[in-house]
Amino acid sequence: MMLLGTILQQHPTLTVTYRLINVHNGSIQSTQRLSGYTGDKIFSLVDTLALIVEHDLSITPAKPAEMKSVDIVTTRSLGAYRSYLEALELDRKMYVEEALTAMRRAVQLDSSFALAWLWLWRHGNGNQSLDHAQSLAGNLPEREQLQIRMQSDMRKLDYRAAAEAGEALLRQYPAEQDCYEELSLIYQRLPDYRASERTILRGLGRDSLDKILWNSLA
Repeated sequence: MMLLGTILQQHPTLTVTYRLINVHNGSIQSTQRLSGYTGDKIFSLVDTLALIVEHDLSITPAKPAEMKSVDIVTTRSLGAYRSYLEALELDRKMYVEEALTAMRRAVQLDSSFALAWLWLWRHGNGNQSLDHAQSLAGNLPEREQLQIRMQSDMRKLDYRAAAEAGEALLRQYPAEQDCYEELSLIYQRLPDYRASERTILRGLGRDSLDKILWNSLA
């Protein structure tokens, strides 16, 4: 399936139109139009759109207790979210300093942005970053809580607990590609080199073009 859409801004409201297309035969499976959302309700628009697409794809919905609004998982600040996405893109392009600047701006705009604090910790921005992420973890879904727990256990040098958190994360969310490399490094510190190699191979089984994992295997 392919999702295509357009966004039209007619101040002060937004209109989103999308089409769900079957790429095998080119047929349009569904088309929807959402309108009447103002700029300050953008995250509500995203939540509504996600639920509609989920229904169109016939995906079994998550349990109500597991469902979290976009603004809870990320931030209520559009500026902070924009800076967060900018940092991720800059990091992907290997502009490290620029990415750090953008992510620091994200937490300046919203100091309760747990995922931004976690990113800063992972990129060597000091213990305070992980402390902030931990203090905010209670409102996050299981996936993000496991990510923070794994990093916290690593900081305490409790690599066995960190490995357990990493394995739990990959059992529930096997598409978390970055976790395979981190978990392989954790196993090396135990040390358990066979488990480290198996973890790398698991990650390559999901993405055979993952250059970082290939380099780790070399």
